[in-house]
Amino acid sequence: MHISKNTVSPYRLCLVIGIILVGMVLRFWNYTNIPYTHDEISAILRTNYNSISQLIQQGVLPDGHPLLIQVFLYFWVKLFGSAEWVVKLPFTLCGVGALIYVFLVCKKLFSFSASVVILSFMAILKPMVMYSQIARPYITGVFFVCAALYYMVKIFQSNDISKKDAFFFVFFMLLSALNHHISFLASLIMAFVFICGYKTENKTILRKFIVLVFISCLLYLPNIPITLAQLRLQGLSWLSKPDIFFLFNFLKYLFPYAYFTVPIIILLCLFLYKKEYRQERLRTRVSVISICIFLLNFIIPYLYSIIVSPIIQYSTLLFSLPFLLFFCFGMIRDLSIKITYLLVCLILCIGIVSLVYEHDYYSQYYESIYKKIPQNMLSSTKTYKNITLLQNDNDRKIKFYADRLKINVKHEDIAKHTTSPYEIVNFIKNNKQEYLYFGSLSYENAIWEAVISDYYPYVSEVNNYQRGSTKVFAKHKGKGFENVSVSYSRPLFINKDTITLDNKEYSPAVDIDLRKWNIGKNDFIDIMCEIDTTSYNALLVAECKMMLRKHWQGQSLNNFPQQEDKWTKIYLSIKLSDLPIYQFSPLTLKTYIWNKEKENIKIRNFQVRLRKGNPIVYNI
Repeated sequence: MHISKNTVSPYRLCLVIGIILVGMVLRFWNYTNIPYTHDEISAILRTNYNSISQLIQQGVLPDGHPLLIQVFLYFWVKLFGSAEWVVKLPFTLCGVGALIYVFLVCKKLFSFSASVVILSFMAILKPMVMYSQIARPYITGVFFVCAALYYMVKIFQSNDISKKDAFFFVFFMLLSALNHHISFLASLIMAFVFICGYKTENKTILRKFIVLVFISCLLYLPNIPITLAQLRLQGLSWLSKPDIFFLFNFLKYLFPYAYFTVPIIILLCLFLYKKEYRQERLRTRVSVISICIFLLNFIIPYLYSIIVSPIIQYSTLLFSLPFLLFFCFGMIRDLSIKITYLLVCLILCIGIVSLVYEHDYYSQYYESIYKKIPQNMLSSTKTYKNITLLQNDNDRKIKFYADRLKINVKHEDIAKHTTSPYEIVNFIKNNKQEYLYFGSLSYENAIWEAVISDYYPYVSEVNNYQRGSTKVFAKHKGKGFENVSVSYSRPLFINKDTITLDNKEYSPAVDIDLRKWNIGKNDFIDIMCEIDTTSYNALLVAECKMMLRKHWQGQSLNNFPQQEDKWTKIYLSIKLSDLPIYQFSPLTLKTYIWNKEKENIKIRNFQVRLRKGNPIVYNI
């Protein structure tokens, strides 16, 4: 491997320290005000078990992650308490440690200019900053993989393996295995690809290194029963299968101002590679090894997610992110110190501006929906007199923050009224208050808000957060109030208010080109109509056609209560974020009544509405 022969001049040392300090400032900014995320609250709630065996059985096995982080949190919380900054601190330090190890690896493999460019991206990329502030096994996985890589490179570049390097390589390989299944996969792929792709004349070193990898695997064997039990879970039930654009969308999510910066980065790096490309065969080999590691760590979980059950997420690709950066920038030649400073400053500035303005990171991420639902509920009681308060008490994470903030406001638990659409319609229809507060999470049934907006068609207050929102609905329009949804304007049944199906199986269909609507990826399509029939086997059906895909959804009439005039109002809601909708692909909606028993049915007030969703709900 190439070892940089450049001495560490004061200018270079200052630049490296400066980049790491920038990374630390981004990670520790307003640190004591960072709230817990969804996954962190779940992990903290699992630190209340009375024994380690109970923790393993009830807190680790059902979770799907290896035991290291949950066991660590169990003891850490008992020793130092559960304040957010206290729990997050070890993980943030791992984020800083990952920066240091990445630079140490780069210094051994690449030019100084390439090293600081890679370090700069690691310092400012949003996922690296964000996961350094989350007490979950992602930034720790990056840290363990980078540390193992550093000692592996030292081993391959040495004439003999020192006990220290051997110990720490095995130690960090084992930690990566106990941290996350995919961080273990990344470490194994890293070791395997280096064994196959690295050319060394010292075969003794290679044999000893293979033994060290084998020892790492042997030490992992006691954890195998837990791994096998978790494999029987077959992935994450709430996670959808990745589409063909998963990797492209990850790159777009990864780089700041992606459509602008990625082409410039590619052109810039091609220019900087040009002069020394042929002379740097070792760097070329490292680049090939690096992209192989990254792609294998993507392809294996991706195929498992397609064939077996979904497991791949953007967060799991972070374990091999350094290798992607090695491939992209590792062959940059050594530039003058002035050009290097300029390039680093440009990367840092773009990254900081993107983090603060493009992603609005320090506003959006620093506000937790689980904290805001009880807080905004309390403030609503002071602003509105005749108001019904709704939240989902089944979610322990809302109660976690309500108890922590000592907020105890009398409210309705929507979970008690939503075991079926029948109950939510009756509850909302019979509610007499002028205003209704609803604190909703991203996974709530879309039909709940469709029913609410039918009886409370105006909204006086909307607060959007990541993973959810809070709204105050109103029955009557007031100053500054807005309509909850926009109705489809064209008459749906050829200017007929009511139509009758005389022994027909299907009603006339309503076809809509949704691309002509100003839809957002997180919006909802609400469909509703009233039906008069003695049969309750009829279904309200919606079909969405997309590129190569078709989404079918039906709602049964017998799920809804009959009104006083014998008509039954039926609702169906489509959550557009659940559909594989691509930017320029066609998107059409076809909706109709399926009269399966061919009964005599009357239909009136058939409406299709566009309801705006939360634009930042999935911005994590």
